[in-house]
Amino acid sequence: MNKIVICCLLLVLCPFELMAEPHCALFLDTRLLVMAHPLFSVFDSTSNRFKGTSSEPIEGGYQGVDEMVEQIKKLEDTLLMSSARLKEELKTVPLRQRVAVERKFLAEKKELGNKLENLKRRVFVARQVPILPGMTPHSAIVPQINDIMVAIRAVVKKLKNKYNTELVIDISSLMPYAGKVELTESLLTNKHKQILDKNASMPTQYLEWLHEADQYWAAKLGVDAAIIPYGALDTRLEAVKLMEEEVKGYKIWSW
Repeated sequence: MNKIVICCLLLVLCPFELMAEPHCALFLDTRLLVMAHPLFSVFDSTSNRFKGTSSEPIEGGYQGVDEMVEQIKKLEDTLLMSSARLKEELKTVPLRQRVAVERKFLAEKKELGNKLENLKRRVFVARQVPILPGMTPHSAIVPQINDIMVAIRAVVKKLKNKYNTELVIDISSLMPYAGKVELTESLLTNKHKQILDKNASMPTQYLEWLHEADQYWAAKLGVDAAIIPYGALDTRLEAVKLMEEEVKGYKIWSW
């Protein structure tokens, strides 16, 4: 029994229980959450990698990798000499302005340190495909995928805590795009009673009926359909706003 059927059965079998507590169930669309993440906009469909991350391939083969190694060495030298430069700069800075200058220095040093670590990681990953120097393996996108999943889980957790619920339904699979669908003989047959019968089995014809019904209403009502009209709260837009807050400041590097 696939995910769509399970969700459909949940909505058929539990409406009265859900109506007893208006906010005991939430629904959201994980597709919207993925689109709200900064990584979505930098995904390169040609290489199937994320630009501005360690998964991005290095152009130029061996030469490109060697040039990035030189960039890393220069950055290491810059960081090594940064404290000495700060010391010289503070000699000409009034006492009242020194705190601000030191804070700015620490922020810039941290940024350079993060860039250095990401460049090192990028060079390391770009050497994992021997026959294609500069190309990263398929597994290189795992850290970015994990970042997206961590953010989605954080949003779901915030919603569950806010509305004091354990039931959060992802409706992404319940809203497929469908063209014009006509009523079939199967759809005109009422099978609700058989489905609600706890002692009845679930033969293939009922699963096909649920699938046809899903396609029919998707085409009939469109993307704005109230997939769960009773007993649940629509948190799709709220979830997107929470995602935007969650990933605020997420760093996409411009190498």
